[in-house]
Amino acid sequence: MDLEKNVRIAELFRIYGELLSKKQRLYMDSYYNYDLSLAEISENYNISRSAVLDSLKQAIKKLETFEKHLLIYKNNGVLHNILKNNDISESLKKELERIIR
Repeated sequence: MDLEKNVRIAELFRIYGELLSKKQRLYMDSYYNYDLSLAEISENYNISRSAVLDSLKQAIKKLETFEKHLLIYKNNGVLHNILKNNDISESLKKELERIIR
């Protein structure tokens, strides 16, 4: 996987992760936040490497579906671009930062 895709998936996980099953959250957290390999995750949770991979694929598919419908990741990107614009007032910048958080 390329870096941009990993960053996108990690951000989608940050936004929508609570909507995944407990096991999917554990595996996603281990893989994307703690940079564990599939083999390490399978050892830690006593499951097969292919089961970890399947769970990650299903979780990513769910995250992409959530984003397709809710567009939180996309809209945060738009808000970040607006924040970079020096022509907006400080009060608007603070409000946008509050919304993003």
